[in-house]
Amino acid sequence: MDAELFPRGRTETAPGAVHVPDWLAPERQRELLDACRGWARPPAGLRTVRTPGGGTMT
Repeated sequence: MDAELFPRGRTETAPGAVHVPDWLAPERQRELLDACRGWARPPAGLRTVRTPGGGTMT
């Protein structure tokens, strides 16, 4: 499908949150993803939520 045949405009997904298709080039998206994965690595890492029964949520 051609992007010109089916234009994709901005969409407000929630109050104050806007999806802007094709705003970042694929290379920049990859850089951003790699940076986020780096921030999620230990020792800081992502928070693990524990349930009242002691289990962890995934």
